[in-house]
Amino acid sequence: MTAGLFIGTINAASGAVGTGNAGSERIDNFLLLDHQGQARELYYQRDATTVVIVAHRLDCKAMADDLAQLAALAAEDPALRLWLLNPVDDATALDTAAGVATPILEDRAQAISRSLGFTHAGEAIVIDTDGWTLRYRGSVKGAAAALQGAVDVIPAADTAGQCPLSLEPQPAPADY
Repeated sequence: MTAGLFIGTINAASGAVGTGNAGSERIDNFLLLDHQGQARELYYQRDATTVVIVAHRLDCKAMADDLAQLAALAAEDPALRLWLLNPVDDATALDTAAGVATPILEDRAQAISRSLGFTHAGEAIVIDTDGWTLRYRGSVKGAAAALQGAVDVIPAADTAGQCPLSLEPQPAPADY
């Protein structure tokens, strides 16, 4: 198994997402390896109309049904990309997911998860590839509704019943 790798840049001043309303937050490019060793770069997904990224943990069973709903939507729409972003499980644990069709991006450095503002498994963002703007941020269930056109706003964070990601504290910048 190839180890997870973060390749690319994050705008350190603003992170990968800015502040504002749905449709105005621009998501910066990144590249990560998935659980099968394939490189996945966000801006390379130009043939898709929408990319959905969901914060993920292998041991979080609370999100299984919601993920099934999103996976079904992705299977129906070839212009939709669904990625799971896993900042906590190691490559050995992710080997158990070898049969999973949805790419699980390995973010062990936790840089992308932090920059996207994820704190709990089950949080999702919907990205419009025309301009790489944030269309929705919230629960997986809400992301499914956003994909079906029922939601077009960024609701308040709803982490009830979700599993915390337990991100490591970010190290202080070097002070020379």
